[in-house]
Amino acid sequence: MKNFDRIEEIPNYQGILKMFFDVEKIDNKFGKKYLFFKTERKKILKGTLRKYNLDEEYEVAILKVIGKMNLEYFNPVVKGDVIKVIYCMGGECTFCSEPGEKKYSFKKGNILIYRMDNNIEKYKLESNELETITINLNLDRLKGNLSKMTDEDSLFMWTERIYKILDKQLFYYGKTNSRIDVISKYILKTSIKNISEYLMFKIKVFNLLISILELQM
Repeated sequence: MKNFDRIEEIPNYQGILKMFFDVEKIDNKFGKKYLFFKTERKKILKGTLRKYNLDEEYEVAILKVIGKMNLEYFNPVVKGDVIKVIYCMGGECTFCSEPGEKKYSFKKGNILIYRMDNNIEKYKLESNELETITINLNLDRLKGNLSKMTDEDSLFMWTERIYKILDKQLFYYGKTNSRIDVISKYILKTSIKNISEYLMFKIKVFNLLISILELQM
């Protein structure tokens, strides 16, 4: 599989987790798994993160946190036009951003969409039993690849529909439906052991991404 240089360097959960926890990385053929621990008198597992680079255009991360988590961290700089889509599969999370100190929250069943090239300097986050599926979409790369297959007007209209979702607010709370719920549960439970399972997983993640975006348009 390709080594996608920039998509893997998108500001990520594992980089943030390393600032607060002891992190153990487990590599396999199809992705990476991270176990993160809180070490005081003994090593306590706080959660897991599974991460897959599925294409040069998008990646997916599946996060499961045990118990409560409180983090405060600076927002890393992003190059390019990257959209983050978070689907909350369990638990709850409250966060605020600086400057502004406006508070946001999401819980099981909620979808949060935002552009990563924003003016946010810092996040403060509190969560409890949080479980999420996060997809990072590199819109620059997607547009570049689609431009080889479709006409300029159709591509412009499609990308403008995506931008319109995020025009009015920094964080957009997305709608969901039964199709999105079914695909999300499949992704959450999938364990990839061979190429066929990897390809099916990749298709499902892309279906989830497009289904979420299309529903908001």
